[in-house]
Amino acid sequence: MHDPQSPSPVRPGQELPPAPPGLKRAAFGLLLLFVFGMFAMIAGPFLLDGWREHQILENGEDAVATIIVMRDTKDRANENPIVAMTVEVQPDKGKAYRAQIVTPISIVDLQNYRVGNKVRVRFDPADRSKVALVGPIIDPATGALLGIPESAPAPAPAPANPAPDSEGQ
Repeated sequence: MHDPQSPSPVRPGQELPPAPPGLKRAAFGLLLLFVFGMFAMIAGPFLLDGWREHQILENGEDAVATIIVMRDTKDRANENPIVAMTVEVQPDKGKAYRAQIVTPISIVDLQNYRVGNKVRVRFDPADRSKVALVGPIIDPATGALLGIPESAPAPAPAPANPAPDSEGQ
């Protein structure tokens, strides 16, 4: 019944034979592949968005845009609010068009971004919906922001998700 040539079954308390070195390397390789794969899935979208914005800032065409809508997304990057802006982009060549920009803005610089203000942007001429914010446009003679009179108060960014009306419930 029992073939003397076949290895005997393992009994409780008995040590297992050592695993072949190739199997250990394969298991370690699979573990590394899993760890790096999870990192790529989690961090990849964030890194890719940053890379795309960098490419637009480096290679895009300059334009002036007017802030139409600005709202707080309720997300933060290094404690700075990430805001979503709808802007009307006026390229040097072509018609004006609207685009979305989602970017972090420091609390200190937030006062320079108001609805109606002009901002410098860069856009991808191959895909005009890809727009990156460069900065506010400031009149060098007066130091004032272009687009809104100095006396106008800064409106607060619109909330990301307005609270439901308590009376209608």
